[in-house]
Amino acid sequence: MGSIIWLHSSTISPYQFSQLWFLALKPKYFRLVIPKGSFQPPDAPKDRSDREDTPLWFETNKSNQVVHPAQLQQSVEYVHQLIREETKLCATKDIIIGGHGHGGALALLAGVTYPEMLSGIVSVGGFLPPAVMEQEIANSASKEAQILLLHGVDDTKVPSSLGENSAERLKALDFQNVQFYCTESEDHEITKFHLETMGFFFGNYDNHSPFPKKEEVKPADDGF
Repeated sequence: MGSIIWLHSSTISPYQFSQLWFLALKPKYFRLVIPKGSFQPPDAPKDRSDREDTPLWFETNKSNQVVHPAQLQQSVEYVHQLIREETKLCATKDIIIGGHGHGGALALLAGVTYPEMLSGIVSVGGFLPPAVMEQEIANSASKEAQILLLHGVDDTKVPSSLGENSAERLKALDFQNVQFYCTESEDHEITKFHLETMGFFFGNYDNHSPFPKKEEVKPADDGF
């Protein structure tokens, strides 16, 4: 048994990914952990106290530059704590961390800066934030971990060039097992190809579940 920690984006909530997980992925040998971000979107209503908005892991500007590095650092520390909690149930080498969008960016950064090597790191539509924790990345314990970056060529929220540049940056820092795939997509989404590729990455080689229709993946509600 192992653990997969999945970090949501601002467009695909924890609830929506859990539906994709059970409808399409269904890995047999992993426990799934889906935490929730800590920071409210800057355009969230100020006069409401419910949870209608999916919180962020960190804020970026329109160019995907980190606005508040302290937010990102806090989120990295939080994810590292989640990994430490999972090591009470399984070995570090049996833990995969992944995410979508800015959750994928956080998964890359938290994964390569964790002091022990993880089994794998997955980023869908994400990127490795520049000029953050550079020394920790260079001295990473996960230089031989499997790292998978998936992107859509039509992604307007996080351009595919950011994902490709991140893959090249990791390779230049001597990460041995980095794979980058870019496919057609409808903007910033998790596609059928992404799910199938993640299924193989998660070790679910015998999964033949049909890809869920869009109407099966319901929008997040206030109760999650």
